[in-house]
Amino acid sequence: MKKLKRNVCVYCARPFWAGYSGLDHLLKERYRFLCRVFDNVKVFFVTPTDRTCPLPGATAKIPRKLIAEDIVAIRGWCDRNRIDTHYAFLDQLAGIIQHLPGLKICEISDVWHLRHEAFAEFGYEHGGDKHAELASMRAYDYVLTVNPIEADYLRKNGIEGARHLFPGAFFEAVKPTASVAPVGMIGALNHANEDAVSQLSGLLHCVDEFVLAGKICDSPVAQSLPRDKVTRVGLVSSVRAFYENVHSVVAPVRFGAGLKIKVLEALAAGKPILATSHSVAGFPAGISDLVAVRDDPSRWTERDLANAAEVHDPCSQNEYVNEFFSDSALRREIERFI
Repeated sequence: MKKLKRNVCVYCARPFWAGYSGLDHLLKERYRFLCRVFDNVKVFFVTPTDRTCPLPGATAKIPRKLIAEDIVAIRGWCDRNRIDTHYAFLDQLAGIIQHLPGLKICEISDVWHLRHEAFAEFGYEHGGDKHAELASMRAYDYVLTVNPIEADYLRKNGIEGARHLFPGAFFEAVKPTASVAPVGMIGALNHANEDAVSQLSGLLHCVDEFVLAGKICDSPVAQSLPRDKVTRVGLVSSVRAFYENVHSVVAPVRFGAGLKIKVLEALAAGKPILATSHSVAGFPAGISDLVAVRDDPSRWTERDLANAAEVHDPCSQNEYVNEFFSDSALRREIERFI
């Protein structure tokens, strides 16, 4: 596929290339996708530390509040590299990008104030500032979110350039490496995943082994799970390896924001999936034909796992992933506004 002629600069304050979290995997894949779509992609890494970015581009050490001289220097670098498209990973550098000429795009993993409002409904402290977040988004021509429901919400709240761009599928279907593979879940360390893990006590009585992966393993609720049932593997350098070692996947998340990457990964891996309705919110039509959906995960039983196995169809999962999450599908979305 012929690449688009754009000089794209990806701006970030997070060293995504070196991380193993779900967000880091998402940003790595997005960067690789952009490199496959555009003929020139550079990274501009802003940090207060001495860390440098190994990817093509530049690193700016800015250990204090941004000043006018910083903007002049960054703009000069952009001019020398003929940057015409500014693509921010997360809304952290609007103070820089708003001063640069060219197309301005920001991709967010979720709408932060919606995330915090959802947390507050379940008893967690509410820290999101709706008006400040929306005001920051107005620095961009386009704001991309992985969840189309959130893109609709942003447009209704005055962000006319809000669009959705699904994450890409990280890998193709994998087969378990063991003859008898366990049930598994992977997740970051946050309130939504802590709550999800706390709902699993009933299901654990129905399985021989459960594998928990990701930073969520460090949470007190994960540490309290029975050791004879649950294997906590923590952060994994290879997400694919995690899916190779489980038979089926659960997504018991009840609240939050964004798109549940764990569900997309499990679809791409060709695994049976048991999930709450919240965990599949924002996925394209047809997701309920591929995933066993049942709310109140505290009441999940062996019968629910059996339902996941019954609706499991690796061929249909593969077709679904290719239709909505492949390079060609994502490129069609990008070409609508670039």
